[in-house]
Amino acid sequence: MKVVYIAHPIAGDVAGNLIRIQEIGRNINLSEINVVPFANYYFDCFCLDDNDPIERYRGIKNDTALLKKGFIDEMRLYGDRISNGMANEIELALKLGIKVRPMTKETADEFDSRWQGAQRHYEDEPFGKGWRNDLMRLKKVDLVHVMREFLMDDGHKPLQVLMKDIASWSDATFGEGQRNTGILHHLKKEVNELIEAVERFQNVSIKLIGYKGSEEACKAAFMEYADCFMLLLDSAYHFGLDAKTLIAFTKQKLEINKARKWGKPDANGVVEHIKEG
Repeated sequence: MKVVYIAHPIAGDVAGNLIRIQEIGRNINLSEINVVPFANYYFDCFCLDDNDPIERYRGIKNDTALLKKGFIDEMRLYGDRISNGMANEIELALKLGIKVRPMTKETADEFDSRWQGAQRHYEDEPFGKGWRNDLMRLKKVDLVHVMREFLMDDGHKPLQVLMKDIASWSDATFGEGQRNTGILHHLKKEVNELIEAVERFQNVSIKLIGYKGSEEACKAAFMEYADCFMLLLDSAYHFGLDAKTLIAFTKQKLEINKARKWGKPDANGVVEHIKEG
């Protein structure tokens, strides 16, 4: 799992900022299953007095020591500004090679202004369209080796069981005829519902209207992902694909995509590869 350091202002509205950090940690825990939010200074705020220079220095020393341990994969910048403490954390992160990822427009603008030329690491668009990683052309790999590696792996077995279970239920419920195109049309419908669910969750998270609203929107998005996943697997099974083959070709296509050049996002944020020749 990826460990993400949560950088956020503390001074000023200390109580309010601690609540915001708590909300950020909760949102990450509920929406990013492979990410561990980390904010050790949150604990220090209850143990140390930020207004006492000696105790504040001890808190900074704690942060520095933990960042240097090497287990932090990414630093995310939150809040309406980059505080002096955050600036020190950013400098250290860049020196240590830790990914720095602004999560608000304010931190992104200030980061670009103050650390111009530093490598940015935006993996998606956390605060609106138009913010993307610079897409790099990766080296091609031996696809035959990739295929062989995946075809020899047993990690596909749980997926194969799930595919068969879904297809068996689907056939028993809707009939065993040639339904594959119908399944895919149903998938298109569910994808639109998934887009709406994700947009609702993003709107709730940005507004921070409370835990309950955010949690409900998150669960609704999870269910829509599940609908799409089931239909995709059902279609693949009826097409004649087994889990092992599906995983192998997915890995192969991923490596092909890594080697491609990509254009700019359209109005909906869709990015297509640049066709050569």
